[in-house]
Amino acid sequence: MLITQLWALVSNALEIIFLFYISCHLYDRIRFGFDSFRQENVEEFSNYQIPQDSNSTKNISVEIWSKSAIGQYVWENILEGRSKSAIFPNDLYLEGTKYLNSLSLLFRSGPSLKIESLERFPVENLILILNWRSSSKIEYSLKWLDVIDRDRLSTIKNIGIIALGNERCNNSWFLENYIQKRRLKNFRFLFIVYDWIQIDNKKIYQWPLGLATYRNFPSILNVYSSIDLQSKRLFLCNFIATIYPKSSREELRDLFRKNSLLKQKCLLRTRNEWQSIESNQSISLYVDALQQSDLTLSPKGLNVECYRILEAVEYGSIPVIEDIVDGFRHQNHLCDPKNQLRLFKETNAPFIYIRNWTEQLPKILEDYDRKSLNERIRLRIDLIKWYHRFKKLMKNRLIDVIRDHF
Repeated sequence: MLITQLWALVSNALEIIFLFYISCHLYDRIRFGFDSFRQENVEEFSNYQIPQDSNSTKNISVEIWSKSAIGQYVWENILEGRSKSAIFPNDLYLEGTKYLNSLSLLFRSGPSLKIESLERFPVENLILILNWRSSSKIEYSLKWLDVIDRDRLSTIKNIGIIALGNERCNNSWFLENYIQKRRLKNFRFLFIVYDWIQIDNKKIYQWPLGLATYRNFPSILNVYSSIDLQSKRLFLCNFIATIYPKSSREELRDLFRKNSLLKQKCLLRTRNEWQSIESNQSISLYVDALQQSDLTLSPKGLNVECYRILEAVEYGSIPVIEDIVDGFRHQNHLCDPKNQLRLFKETNAPFIYIRNWTEQLPKILEDYDRKSLNERIRLRIDLIKWYHRFKKLMKNRLIDVIRDHF
C-alpha cells in the first residue's frame, strides 16, 4: 500500500516536470517566432511610405486683395473668414487667413493696401477685388491692371478678379482690352456682379451683389440665434427707399397712398436724395424694419438686383422683387434680359417676383395677410435655410474655379 502511494507521487512529480519542460520549450519557440515577426515588420514599416494618390488635391496659396467694399462680403459672409486691423504704415490695414479645401487664403484690404504693395508683397496667385461701378472707379482699377500688365511683377503667375460691375452691365472696356486682346497674360477668370450678357461660366462668372457693407450694414455673419423667426412681426411689409422721378419706386409710393392695406399694415419711409453714407439712426431704423416685416418690397434702381434683397434675407424678411426687362432698353445697357436675377432663380430662392406693382402687389399682400403665424414661421425658416445653401454654393463655386484655373 505504501509502495503504491509512493509510486503515485513520483508519477505526478514526473508529469509536472515534463509539462514544465514542454511549456518552457514552447514559450521559447513562441517568443522567438514573435520577436522574429516583430523585427521583420518593424524593419518593413520603418521603410514604408504612404502611397500618394495621383489624383490628390495639391495645396495652393492664394492672396485676395480687396480694393472694393464687396470684398468684405466675399471674405466674411461667403468664405467665412475673419480679419484683424492695424495701422500700417499710416492708414488702416486689414488681414486675415483661412484654409479651405487645400487652399491657403490670405486676405488683405484697407487704404494702406496700394499699388506699390504689389512690389512689397510678392505673390504668385492673386485675386483682386475691384469696383467698376463708375468711370472714376474704373480709372482707379486700370492703374492696378496696368501695373500688372506691364510685367513689372514677374512673380504673379495667376490672377483672378472679382468685380462690382457697372449697373448697366457696360463692362466692354474690360472685355475688349483684357480678354479679347489678352493684355493681362496671366488673367484666368472673372467673377462679376450683375447679369452681364458675356457671362459664360467658363472664364466669366456671376457674383452676388451682397450687402451694403460700405454703408456699415450690420450683417449677422451666420449667427442666426439673435433673429426672432417665431414671433408675429409688426408689419406685413416695408418699403424704405430713395425715390427717383418717373420710376417704379414713385409708382409704389403712390400705391401706398391709395391702398388701405398698405396704409394700415406696411411701413413706408422714403427720401428724395440718395445718401452714400447712412447715419447710425437711419441704419438702426432700417434694420428694425427688416426684422419686424414679413415682406420687404424691392423695386429696381438702375438694376433689378439691389442690396436690399439679401439685406432683407439676412433678417428673415422675404424680398418682393421687381422682375421686369424694361430697363434693358436703355442705351449702353448690356445686361442679359434672358437671365435676369439668374443666381437667385437658378438656386430656387424663395422670393416673390413681381412685374407690375399696382396690379399685382395688393393681391400678393392680401394672400400673405391670410397666412397663419405657423405658415409665416415656416417661410422664414425656409428663407434662412436657402441663404445658408446659397452662400455655401458661392463659396464652393469660387473654390472650384480657383482650383481649375490656378
